[in-house]
Order: sequence, then structure tokens, then C-alpha cells
Amino acid sequence: MKLTHATSLSLALLLSACGGGSGGNSPANNTAVVNNGTGTGTGNNTGTNTGTNTGTNTGTNTGTVTAYGCTNKFGTTWTEIDAAKNVPYFSIVVYGNGLFLGMGYGDTLASTDGENWSKVSNSSTNSPNIAYGGGKFVKVGNAGLNYTNLMASITSDGVKWEDVLISDGNKKSAQAVPVIQPVDITYGNGRFVVLGVNGNIIWSADGRNWNLATSLANTKVIGSVWVAFANGKFFTYGIESKNQLSVSSDGNTWQTQGITSEEGFPTDTITGMQYVNGKYVAIDAKGVIAYSTDSISWKIGYRGRGSTPVHGNQMFAGGGQVMTVDYASAFVADDHAVVYSCDGVHWDKTAAPHANVNYMIAIGDNVAVRSSGKMAFSKR
Repeated sequence: MKLTHATSLSLALLLSACGGGSGGNSPANNTAVVNNGTGTGTGNNTGTNTGTNTGTNTGTNTGTVTAYGCTNKFGTTWTEIDAAKNVPYFSIVVYGNGLFLGMGYGDTLASTDGENWSKVSNSSTNSPNIAYGGGKFVKVGNAGLNYTNLMASITSDGVKWEDVLISDGNKKSAQAVPVIQPVDITYGNGRFVVLGVNGNIIWSADGRNWNLATSLANTKVIGSVWVAFANGKFFTYGIESKNQLSVSSDGNTWQTQGITSEEGFPTDTITGMQYVNGKYVAIDAKGVIAYSTDSISWKIGYRGRGSTPVHGNQMFAGGGQVMTVDYASAFVADDHAVVYSCDGVHWDKTAAPHANVNYMIAIGDNVAVRSSGKMAFSKR
């Protein structure tokens, strides 16, 4: 189902955008052309082509879809992972350097194709906050259930993990950072940046040595559940932020940036943001998605169901696309959909099996993996 306000493309434009067909011939009944020239090649062709092309193109389209910034858009169809493969539900799924890592219910599994998974080692860090960058996956969270320690776990392949104690609430840590309760992590400009539920932000260049952000003046990021790296900058947004984002180029020094929209975005708290093919794309808690070329002025590209989801909305990027899940509530069991776009302006959606948990999507170059009550993958 195409969700766009753009006018319909002509058939010729659609064929051009899809790269055209290959194979198959279209023979014409051309019998009217008469060559009146002489043997010396100086004659004039005075015939008129009155034949009719009655051939049928039976070739297969092997071109790439380039409309709206896409190259072979995927996410249209999802294949549930065969239950016989004993792949558990993942509360976490992340992609980096050709590898998916899925985590949940005590197991950590790895996959290169999104369909076939094998068990690897578990980290010691109890957290859903993991990001890939600089050749490694870094997971940051609290060690234990009482939030007295803050720990990072580092791996390149999920087989071997290195645990690093960042701060200790009972003893003074060698690293001068507080014990925060992490809610999200991202990577960019050579740094991992972690957002805490109380608005504190810590960052690290290697996942081992951590620093507290020095400038958070007037950022009002308390209550935010996401931090994202988009087009060379870090962004976040708090429940008190209203019409402003918090922005940083290094994860250490932050400042506020106003946002405007004649269409009234955001209609609620901004719950996710990414960057794709020249546009910033953000979603709010009402499922309204907007796009911007400068992260300041926003236009609405898609409107969701209009009721606040229990678990909020997130935006995921990769493979030249952005994806999210449109669902009204964690307790509504029908008509959930994966919504996806290559430019943030034109959106498609496809059915997604229901789950009473938040959806999470990891997008690789050619494969996307969706975690929910039913694991599924989509390929180009």
C-alpha cells in the first residue's frame, strides 16, 4: 500500500525508475518501408513505417529501483524464522560489519543472513543498549538489578566479550563518571554516546574509557529515551524539550536547537530520529513521521494511528532506508505494520505479526531483522 501525497508517476517514469526489463523480444509487423536508393547508396528512403508492434515483452526486470532514492527497496515482505530452528524471542537485535547479534532470555545468537542463527557467548552486562562502531559492538548497562554498578561489554564477533567496570556506586570508581541508568546508545564521529534516564550523557572513544559530558546546559533531556547520530551530529530530545532538540558534534558539548513546522510537528514527544539519503527523519509518540533537510524545519510525511503506543515509537536506519512499526497499542492484536521509506517523504507499509512487546529492527546492507513475539527477516 503506497502512502504518499505525491502525484502518480506515469507508466514511462515507473519503467525508467525500475531499470527496464531484460530478455524477451517485441517483434513488430513492419512491412511498409521501401528503399528507393541506388546501388551506390545515394538513394533516399521514402517509405513510411505503418507497422504495428504486436510483440510482448516476456523478459524479467533485472534493473534496480531508483525512485525516491531507493536501490532495490526491501522490507516489503517478511519471512518468519522457522520455529524448528529454535531461535528465541530477541529483545535486542543489532547489526554491524555483516553480522547480526540477537539477545533475549539469556541467549545471544549471531547470524549473517537473518535466517540462520547460532549461539555465541553472553555478555555480563544486563542491558538492551548496544551499538556497533569502530569494528566493535559495545553494550552499556548496569551490572545486577540494583543499579549500583555501571559496566560496558565489548565484542567484535559475539564469541568473546571484554567486560569493563565504568563506575561503582559502593566504591569510588577510577573513572570519574556517575552510575547512570542507560536508556540508549549510539555511535558516530569515532565515539560511543550513552544517554541516561536522568539526562546525564557519557561518551567513550573505545568503549573502555568513559567521560561525563561537560556541557548539558539547558538541554532538558530528562525523560528522553533515545540518542541518535545523524548526518555528522548527535541528537536527543526530552519530554520537556517541546520545540527544540539537543545537538552535539562530539557527544561532550551540547546545545539546544529550535525546530519549526507549519504542520504542527511534533504532535507529541519525539521518540526517534535517523538520517537517510539527504533527509533527517523523526517520529513522535503519536506515530507522526516528519522529515527535514536541515533538522530545523520539518514537514509531515506520514501520520500513524493517532493514539500513543504503550512502548513508544522508534526509528531504525540502514541499507539506505528507514523503518519503524505502526501500531496503536501493545494490546491491540491486529493490523500492525512495518512502515518504511528511502527518503522520509514517501512511505510504504506491510503487515507485521502482532507482539505484546516493543518492536526492534536491525537493518543491514541487504537484510533487515525484526524482533517481536515472532522473529522475522526481510531481504532485497
